[in-house]
Amino acid sequence: MTPRMTTATSFARRSGATLLMMALATACGGGSGRSTTPPPPVPTFTKTLVLVGPEGERVEIAEFGESEAYLRIEGVRSERAGFAFLATVNVNGDRTTYETRWDGRGYFPVHREADRRGTTPRWTLYDGQTRDGLTMTWDEEASAALDGGALHASHWQQRNDGTLAAVQDFDRAAAEAGANEELAGDLERVAEACGATPEVSVDFATIDDATFMELSIAGYCGNILHALRSVCRDQPVQAFVQANVQRVTCAFGEELALDLAGGTLALTTARTTNIQQKLQETLLAMDGPSGATLRQEVVYARTAVCTKDDKVLAVMPSAFGDDPSIGYGSRERLTQTPQSRFMSDGWFFDPRQWAPTNNADFRGADLRLWSRVEVDREAGTCSLVCGERTTEWALMSETEGAGVLASAETAPSPVTRRPYALARDRRGTYLYVDTGNTDETSRDFRVYRGPRGALEPLQMRDVASDSEGEVFSTARGDFRLIVDGDRSEAQWIAGRRRQELRPIPVEQNYRLIYTELGVYLGQRFELPCDDY
Repeated sequence: MTPRMTTATSFARRSGATLLMMALATACGGGSGRSTTPPPPVPTFTKTLVLVGPEGERVEIAEFGESEAYLRIEGVRSERAGFAFLATVNVNGDRTTYETRWDGRGYFPVHREADRRGTTPRWTLYDGQTRDGLTMTWDEEASAALDGGALHASHWQQRNDGTLAAVQDFDRAAAEAGANEELAGDLERVAEACGATPEVSVDFATIDDATFMELSIAGYCGNILHALRSVCRDQPVQAFVQANVQRVTCAFGEELALDLAGGTLALTTARTTNIQQKLQETLLAMDGPSGATLRQEVVYARTAVCTKDDKVLAVMPSAFGDDPSIGYGSRERLTQTPQSRFMSDGWFFDPRQWAPTNNADFRGADLRLWSRVEVDREAGTCSLVCGERTTEWALMSETEGAGVLASAETAPSPVTRRPYALARDRRGTYLYVDTGNTDETSRDFRVYRGPRGALEPLQMRDVASDSEGEVFSTARGDFRLIVDGDRSEAQWIAGRRRQELRPIPVEQNYRLIYTELGVYLGQRFELPCDDY
């Protein structure tokens, strides 16, 4: 039997009569057997209701006392049919719910929602089979004829003969069997992903009944199986799991922990968030056969490494949330240049190259300024496309490529600055501003001035920024810039002389900036198009 994984709701609103019944049940052995307790007198019923469904479904309710009722469900294909439950009537504004127990957990079989416009209230039955509930209709004639005393007698008969206890008390053995059954299903999916079927066991002694009823034990313990299945998408992890994980155990504790020793992957789960993600990170942080972490070995396996002459080119795709990048250099040293995760693997920005046939507006990017590495692992080919030039490279085997990546020193990109502003006067004299491309250097401005191909850096004195724009002060004058929606203005101020400038959009003039102004002339980007 698969246990119900419904989150338990506190069955707190019990009336005096309900508590008395529990006390009587305890005195007579609880739900473990029959009781000879005589039923109390038939109460005075304040309301009787009969609700009917479209296919013969029927709910009988007899309310008494301040907030109690007998409730029976009939005519449904559900294990909850035929029982005369004692329920608590919970009224909360326009909503009324009838609360009882099933398998130790709070069970709310009937909901009544009043319509503030005064129309007929909406009744809904939750019989454990229909997730969204079944709409019921109040039957006025049957409600008036309902015999509440018969419900009372039926309830106490089922109470005394143990029928109610069998379904309302928590069935620990069935819950443990159900958790094992669910985990067995998760294990089948692990076997498909990892090519391994470790033994799985739960230390049920670490789980009390209250925790069992409140939480999905299979869900909590299954997090490690879901984590294994997720990381086994990559061959290095598959091989690691096949060689090192023969058993998986799960226990409950105060803090989340995962240990691997002697072929046993031992999970201590706990009440915390993002458990699967944390377990994936812990698994990937374990040392693989090469000495690198499994995370790094996965990155190596996903990376295509190409070679030409004495150069090495690595296409590092996005992995585990990291941005993709291009690595270029030698077997000893690779310069890593981060790339946009919104582009396909192998595409990299190099505005010095020009590919006129590429899309000028792909997700906001001008692909005419992008170069790419085309890798076909099945065919074993690798090509570098820089503008209109194509060169063929040799694709390394995965093992050889991983060896290069593991041993090579990694260096950051030498490109540390980015364009910020551009303007020119009527005579063709340009004013250009760039800044650092990190959060720490984003206010490190430099100003250049001069004719195309011969801009010279100006000595910076100060930068002022306010609601009216920005002023870049240099030893030779001030460059004043306003960019506010449709309003763009620029001025060059030298002493008392003000010269109006024409602002030029940076995003539409990368090629001009990097190839014609002269600011970056001769600078290496440490990208493969530097040399090919």
